[in-house]
Amino acid sequence: MDNKWVITILLLIVSLIAVYTVFIKTYSIDDLFNRKEISYNKFIDSLQQANGICIIFNYTSRNDVIKHNVAQCATDLSYSYVKTFNKSVYIYGIEDNRCYNEGRNTTISECVKEVLMKNCVIFYIENSNKTAKTYDNLLYIPIGKDYSTKCSIGYH
Repeated sequence: MDNKWVITILLLIVSLIAVYTVFIKTYSIDDLFNRKEISYNKFIDSLQQANGICIIFNYTSRNDVIKHNVAQCATDLSYSYVKTFNKSVYIYGIEDNRCYNEGRNTTISECVKEVLMKNCVIFYIENSNKTAKTYDNLLYIPIGKDYSTKCSIGYH
């Protein structure tokens, strides 16, 4: 087979994969967590190196107190400690099957795709009794019904 045919076929395959990834693939919240768990210190290092920060708060709950607590944590992070890193901050709110950002109302798939394309460090906040975890470029922040303190991150 001629080298031109091999190159043409390879370019076609790469193009099809790109079209699938950008235009066809459906994303979910789970796609945000497809990353390696890392130490808190490594997360803080990645935060200092990042171009931007994406804060995603999932306030899907029938309990207004929990909704308020999750949104308050996102507010605390965006207006205090995150500003000390001098980064662009993008805020996304998720409720049920919709995502809200800068006055836009989109699907969760479109929202996750946008966040992944920004290549930012992600703070994901939701109502949960799980423990906080740090991943490669992602901090998972669970907020329970007993949340009563300011949401913050510490660094040295």
